[in-house]
Amino acid sequence: MRMDTIGLFEWEEEHERLIRVITIPLLVLFLAGVYLFVYTTGGIKFVYSHTMYVPILLAGFALGIKGGVAFGMLGGIVLGPFMPIEVQAREYQDTLNWVYRAGIFTLIGFLTGAAADGFRFYIHHLKTLSCDLETSNRNLQRLDEHYRLSFQNASDIIWTTDTELTILKISPSVEKFLGYTPEELTGRSLAELSKALQPGAIGRAMNELKEVLRGKTVSSSVYRLVAKDGSVRYGEFSSSPIWQDDRVTGVVSVLRDITDRKNAEEELAETFTKTRKALDATVAVMAATVEVRDPYTAGHQRRVGDLARTIAVKIAMPDDQIEGIFTAGKIHDLGKISIPAEILSKPGILTDTERMLIKTHPQSGYDLLKNIDFPWPVARMVLEHHERMDGSGYPDGLTGDQLLLESRILAVADVVEAIASHRPYRPALGIDAALEEITEKRGVIYDPDVVDACVQLFRENNYQFVD
Repeated sequence: MRMDTIGLFEWEEEHERLIRVITIPLLVLFLAGVYLFVYTTGGIKFVYSHTMYVPILLAGFALGIKGGVAFGMLGGIVLGPFMPIEVQAREYQDTLNWVYRAGIFTLIGFLTGAAADGFRFYIHHLKTLSCDLETSNRNLQRLDEHYRLSFQNASDIIWTTDTELTILKISPSVEKFLGYTPEELTGRSLAELSKALQPGAIGRAMNELKEVLRGKTVSSSVYRLVAKDGSVRYGEFSSSPIWQDDRVTGVVSVLRDITDRKNAEEELAETFTKTRKALDATVAVMAATVEVRDPYTAGHQRRVGDLARTIAVKIAMPDDQIEGIFTAGKIHDLGKISIPAEILSKPGILTDTERMLIKTHPQSGYDLLKNIDFPWPVARMVLEHHERMDGSGYPDGLTGDQLLLESRILAVADVVEAIASHRPYRPALGIDAALEEITEKRGVIYDPDVVDACVQLFRENNYQFVD
């Protein structure tokens, strides 16, 4: 029956206790018997007296140093004043001879016990090593079995190569993924498998594996693969070096099938593209609707959208926000479809009532757009494009940081385009007048960073309105 290390120690301790319980009484009886034998045969002048060594040797061997010393001293005492040199002549030992013999017997017991203890320690050490080795072997067998089962049943493709990038072992999952059996690939160089990779990819793969051979790790590298039957598959590739004695002796790699994920991503991208095209077409129709009712401002929304987008690029806004600003700019006056056309195209000065009606167009535009699920806050930008930093704008009189940055950009772009272009009630005033307006009121009603970017676009970057 096998025992682990703890079980071995417990067994040995119990064994030692049993030896002491049995051995000590036997040795005492044996020593007494030897004493009587030596005494009755005539004392130490006879060879029988040397039988005193026997129990001392046995005690040292069975009980170790303590037992050997104890029985050595006892034997010396027995041969001392209690034992004559010659029984018949009644000659007794002197004290010096008694002490000398007691010392010799004690030394013999000590040396015998020390040798026995050393031998027991050596045997115990060998047993412990043997037990540890057996335990390690069992653990190694379990790990090997676990590795074998994991390797055989892994859904990912696992393979190892040597330093020449020759495949040493590859998991059976490769057959399900690429149609090749492990036997077809084992022993072949990865360079020979270029037909399984997209054109040009073999060079990238070999470069990555060479980096792994230098001790680096490659993770999450995606490849387009061609299976044995010609079907296209996608795999996510990771590799790590195999170290032995502080040097790389090979590479272990894992290839995960991400074909379904890639196909889903491509379908999602295609759906997104179609949705974006439909959204752009809808926005274009909205913009055209306003321009049909207000021919004098034809192109105004498009020009405002382009200028707002360019300002956003200038101040380094994220691409997604830039796209949202451009979309809002193209339909920022959508609410004007609720205003009579004769007011929009009136060549003279507007009455207070007409002016108040005009000021309702941001709210009307917001109401039309608020339920449309744009990926950006388009409805809010339309609502806020006539608000001002100091609260003097409309419809809600918002101030400063209450306004979206996108709304502040649209406000500047709208004012610049309106002043620079022709209106029914006045001719075009030109870009210089427009830039002067926003510069004078920079930081008061217009965002200073937006004004600075707009002025730089026209005066330093030669920006021109789109036709």
